[in-house]
Amino acid sequence: MYKVVLVDDEAIILSGIRFLMDWQSHDCQVIGTARNGKAALDMIRKEVPDIVLCDISMPIMDGIELLRTVTVELPQVVFIMLTCLEEFRYVQKSLHHNAFDYLLKTEMDAAALAMCIERAKPECEARRKLLRMDAADLHSLDEQGHVQDILVRLTLPEPLESRYRTLLAEKGMLRNHAFICVQLQYPDISPETGFSAADYQRMYDYQGEITRKVIGNSFSHFMPICGVRPFYHSFQFLVWDVPLSSFSSRVAACTVKLKNASTKITGITTHVLATGVQDSPDGLEDARDELRRLDKLFFIRETDLSQKDCKEDVVYSRQPLYSLTERIAAALDAKNSSDVRLYLSKARERIATETYQRHQVAWLCEEIASHAMVSLKTEYSSALVYPFHQDVLPYLGTRSAFLRWLQVFEEDAVCYLSHYGTVQDSVIERAKQYVHSHIHSRIMLDEVASTIGVSAGYLSSVFSRQCEMSFIEYVNTAKTDEAIRMMKGGENRINEIFAALGFENSYYFSKVFKRHVGMSPSVYISRIQQEQEKTE
Repeated sequence: MYKVVLVDDEAIILSGIRFLMDWQSHDCQVIGTARNGKAALDMIRKEVPDIVLCDISMPIMDGIELLRTVTVELPQVVFIMLTCLEEFRYVQKSLHHNAFDYLLKTEMDAAALAMCIERAKPECEARRKLLRMDAADLHSLDEQGHVQDILVRLTLPEPLESRYRTLLAEKGMLRNHAFICVQLQYPDISPETGFSAADYQRMYDYQGEITRKVIGNSFSHFMPICGVRPFYHSFQFLVWDVPLSSFSSRVAACTVKLKNASTKITGITTHVLATGVQDSPDGLEDARDELRRLDKLFFIRETDLSQKDCKEDVVYSRQPLYSLTERIAAALDAKNSSDVRLYLSKARERIATETYQRHQVAWLCEEIASHAMVSLKTEYSSALVYPFHQDVLPYLGTRSAFLRWLQVFEEDAVCYLSHYGTVQDSVIERAKQYVHSHIHSRIMLDEVASTIGVSAGYLSSVFSRQCEMSFIEYVNTAKTDEAIRMMKGGENRINEIFAALGFENSYYFSKVFKRHVGMSPSVYISRIQQEQEKTE
């Protein structure tokens, strides 16, 4: 059970939030409320809640000061800030001080509150995990060799405590050390590829194996750095005992090997970021600062980077994205497809022409995806914009990838709105008819969607939800049934069958056939022939 404290100077708002949803059904318990920051601080110190919903503007001690104080004393406590539109300029300041999320009071309802709480629960678990690694465990960590648990702290914003740095130094890990980051650019993230978020997770896992093997072949001493939450768009490594004279050449060779292996095996494009080599433990923070600058720069440059690129000055935009986020949300609520297209296009233009950091752009995308999941509902579906949009966001690491995501989101949202309130059975039926009338051709999701007048994302989502299988799975099932009909009709040449059904090669055809029938095409043909011989 997650313990929750509510903090707001208005009693009616406190009461409203407390009874807005069934907290117990979300495994939460409201253990107390406070009307000002000082009272809240006393309660938090005493009860140590998991989650605090906190107003920004309050007497005696405001929400920002409360957040700042609690973050220092009890960093495991997750803050969700409550704000009004006129106070929105303070939201970024609260996020800078480790607030996890925010809620607009004017738009808070049971669904929005529940969604925010559900997002906060994994963050609670992540911070609890970090809390368990305190100084009392340092000796046991040293004895067990669990250095990885200390490396987690390198991913946090605060400097690494000297005692942890000393442990790394005693193990020899800070002799001629450097950081290497491998950034990942996945194949086009859109429904047209046929990939699901689960597919990207599998690619990420496989890519991790490839990356660790190549790094290990290039550097004798290395260790991956895992964050409290995974970086699904990159892998980070600490390497040490690096020969200064050959470091650059090793990085270059590693970069080439990794690109070649990744392109052939996973289809992921990789880019390597390498800091300079530090020859003493005191250089750890300098190397970490370099890595962070390179990571931010890569979001814009999308290329291999090294220490010399750290000198490049990047001027970030002062124009906040939250105003556009609010306009997009309002357009979605109003079911106004013209305004949705207008403001999403403006968001893409601003992100493309001005310089933002990844977390700012990711925040905008997460906000509009979350809002759409709640706002765009019909009697025919639980959520009009399907989860694929939000699920893939952690895998995006570049500006161009987010721009492509926004484009796909715009196409799908506008298409959904144009069909809003209509029965979707006709779309499914027309798609099925297309499949069966083109069974001997190569069938592509985007071509089918274009023919019946919807977007690929809309068709993919509606089909999966109502047919309980993906569109591609339906196509493969139909083609398998047709292959069986051809085999029973006397066709026994596999090359002829897969070509007639529009498959690219016999390997893929055999793989699809075996998944649906439980045996290979050749075995199936043999069984047909054996049965025919028995009847004769």
